[in-house]
Amino acid sequence: NKNISFLIPPLANTSKFLGVFWHGTADAYTSQVYGPLPGGNLTQCAESTTSKPLPPDGSKSVLYVVVDDLRPQIGAYNNNESFTPNIDTFAGKAVVFDKAYTQVAVCSPSRNSFLSGLRPDTSKIYNFINHIRQSVCGETVSGTTWVGEAYKNVSIDKTQGAAGECCTQCTRDPSCTHWTYSSPAQLCTLFHMVTHRVSSLSGMISGSTGVFPKITALPQHFKELGYLVLQTGKIFHTEEGSPQGVGMPPMQDYPLSWSEGCSMASVNEVAPMNTCDKVEGTQGCPINATINGDVNDPNLPPLCDKTIADDAVAKLNIATSSKDKRPFFLAVGFRKPHMPWRFPAPYLKKYPEPSNIKVATHPVLDASMPPIAHHSPDLGTQAGLDPYHSLNTSTAQLDRLFYYASVTWMDSQIGKVLDRLESLGRSNDTLVVMHSDHGWALGEHGQWQKFNNWEVGTRVPLLIRAPWLTAQGRHSTALAELIDVYPTICDLVNVPPPSDMKLDGVSLGWVIRSDSKANNSKSAVLSQFARCPLNATTGEWITDASKMWVNNWCEFVDRSAIPWMGYSLRTETWRYTEWAAWNGTSLQPNWSRLAGVELYDHSPSIGDCFDCNENTNLANEAKYKSVVETLSDQLHKFVESQFINTKQSY
Repeated sequence: NKNISFLIPPLANTSKFLGVFWHGTADAYTSQVYGPLPGGNLTQCAESTTSKPLPPDGSKSVLYVVVDDLRPQIGAYNNNESFTPNIDTFAGKAVVFDKAYTQVAVCSPSRNSFLSGLRPDTSKIYNFINHIRQSVCGETVSGTTWVGEAYKNVSIDKTQGAAGECCTQCTRDPSCTHWTYSSPAQLCTLFHMVTHRVSSLSGMISGSTGVFPKITALPQHFKELGYLVLQTGKIFHTEEGSPQGVGMPPMQDYPLSWSEGCSMASVNEVAPMNTCDKVEGTQGCPINATINGDVNDPNLPPLCDKTIADDAVAKLNIATSSKDKRPFFLAVGFRKPHMPWRFPAPYLKKYPEPSNIKVATHPVLDASMPPIAHHSPDLGTQAGLDPYHSLNTSTAQLDRLFYYASVTWMDSQIGKVLDRLESLGRSNDTLVVMHSDHGWALGEHGQWQKFNNWEVGTRVPLLIRAPWLTAQGRHSTALAELIDVYPTICDLVNVPPPSDMKLDGVSLGWVIRSDSKANNSKSAVLSQFARCPLNATTGEWITDASKMWVNNWCEFVDRSAIPWMGYSLRTETWRYTEWAAWNGTSLQPNWSRLAGVELYDHSPSIGDCFDCNENTNLANEAKYKSVVETLSDQLHKFVESQFINTKQSY
């Protein structure tokens, strides 16, 4: 055995010492030394220079606001269950997209998708393992290992890159031709050469050296165009990230995507989502703080969204006083209403008593729906329930109240940033784009949290204000996807899209301009979500379709080992979903094996509230047979067209 031990050296604690530097390990960062401050260096940012020429005269600045876990249950969407006066005021001068959808209803793959402009099937990013700066390796097969000449072992946590980072380590090393990753041992073995592949234990994955995709992220594109590009809060995914190079991507993609010193590169150090003393049985923790977010108890940490908003204001001040009058791109990522729902207690006063909070009209999974459609674990299963039994009403009311209050708290911080943009005199020449990364279920269909292909998980708020194109707020029913945000921003501020890659989305600029001649309207949009129903006792995948709601999360399952992928097509009047067997070698669905089919009527007469629709699955009703056949054909062609175009990104 020619293996030798190789361990990544421990990282110094950077949160307390200003002079500590971070060194990345991912390929794009190999020769880079990171700035010493986890929140960036505002002095350095203010003096940030670039060899890039100024963008063309008349280029507009961009304020890009991303919110975590926000469903479109706000006043701007004619729903007053959440009190959001600042977003609602903003909507009065913006275009509000009533039918906007995420590509995947969970943080990391959604953000990797809309920040790259690529669908998950193009980037091959489906969960919390992979990100846009990892390499993509060929011949990846789950349940196998290589026999050959191994020369190095690398310790890689299964929640911090796993096989994706092992693939990247091999691709980066010219000596490596093949690799095997062991999830149980959390060990990556690199090979000089191999003779053959053999079957192995569950959790073993083997592959060959790969290629680094040619992906220019949205903020990176503006940096390369000569913009001053700044960031604060959660833009790329952060929770499983590590400064050593296996984040989502590492360090919020600094330095590739952000100007020097202008990035909150380690959000979890500067604005963490702190644990808290939750109200028993719930995810809520109202804390002793003022309405402005100043924490009164010196023993408690600050509120993350206040830290983010304050940093955004400071960076707006810098961006608008650029010495060379360079336009800016500022991305602001708010963390609430992500759990835990930690917010200033005074925000509870903006809502009725808990006993008066409305709960979901349909709080359990209907018998007509395939069990695989439900995600577990969630708040219900964590309380010992299955999707056919609802949380008790009082707990559901409290959880809804705490979610709403945390939304209102976050809204106040958005208002702070928008007010500063206005007071600086930059509202009229700055494009403002605001959306969430995915939706959120508050008990509908027995589901609490995200992780699903229903309307409640995939539909998102999307609001765009371009004052030089439209002065009055209005609503659009055009179908939109989050992958459309990247090309839309480029279009509206009059900069070209990246030349080294093809974006999967299309510009929504025609909607903003009310230009029917440039109509890019879609007949359908697409979301997807993986399912991995696991028998925890045997360690085997569950094959009984009636039990596929059990323990079916895939967040840390390698894409080559995923057993099922749900694809959901949303048209003007229908949602149609197929849960297909997944081919982990080709990374494509097998339409001949289905664990479930769903069809929901979205005719205008049904209504667009979350209690109104998707309560009964119509797929098995004889009178809808022709509808199912038509939509199935449309779905298959849509998905298959993605694989035809996949190679363009690599």
